[in-house]
Amino acid sequence: MSRVIYVLTVSVMLIGLAACSPCDCGNNQPVNLEDIPEEVSSKLYYKNDTVYVFKHSSGTIIEYQSEVQFTDSDEVEERCDCPTPEINNEQHYTTKLTTEVFAPNITLELNNLRQPYYPLTIGVWETYFELPLSSEDAGFEIPSLDEFVVDGQTYYNVFALGKSKANQRLDEIDSLYYNHEFGIIKIGNANGEFYVRQD
Repeated sequence: MSRVIYVLTVSVMLIGLAACSPCDCGNNQPVNLEDIPEEVSSKLYYKNDTVYVFKHSSGTIIEYQSEVQFTDSDEVEERCDCPTPEINNEQHYTTKLTTEVFAPNITLELNNLRQPYYPLTIGVWETYFELPLSSEDAGFEIPSLDEFVVDGQTYYNVFALGKSKANQRLDEIDSLYYNHEFGIIKIGNANGEFYVRQD
């Protein structure tokens, strides 16, 4: 019995050493992120504690309340005997648009983790769209419209963001129109329903 206990003890020690082997600190350098530039953050349209109005295709008026938060933090990951800051100066602008009626809640997230493109991630229910806010080449092309007319109003320089229609459910969001001057202009649903911003 004592031999079995000894073997088990040694096995546990070896597993622990394997899981916590010495780190190569030279290959585990901290990532020092730059602040989100003013030219990028200034493109964020939504302000804190403000009501924004949309109209559903049925004619129903929906009021959204905004909440904008900014966080600036450092993360440290303990790696055995080599505790090294993994990320320095991580910044997030998080905007939530919520409503008390049955309509999609909306989130907008800007961070400095993917420099130099600084993508704005827009979530509508479980569908996410991505729009780089930097003038740097993002490596992919964002469709845009010189003019976009909706609900009798003309908007200029509008980004037309869409999702693949393959295997798409009818209740899913499939398109979003956005510009820096007015934020979200229109949200389209695969079943033909839509939401349009109101002044």
